[in-house]
Amino acid sequence: MSTSRGLEAEVQRREQDFFCSLGEIAHLVFCELLDLEVGIRKKIEHDVVMKASSGLPKKLALLQAPARKETASSSATRTPS
Repeated sequence: MSTSRGLEAEVQRREQDFFCSLGEIAHLVFCELLDLEVGIRKKIEHDVVMKASSGLPKKLALLQAPARKETASSSATRTPS
């Protein structure tokens, strides 16, 4: 009988090891799928942004304030350098 119990205990231990290994493998696969999903989502978002930005009109150039014109009075008060 002790041989039978020892054999049952060994079978149970191996089953636990097997299912723990399966659980670890399933977890790794799940993590890889999540990484893949995130990568696909980022790629789609990038493609959508690029397509949308290509449809926009050209960027506007910065406007510069017109240069000030010096008046005769301001140039007369300046000393030449």
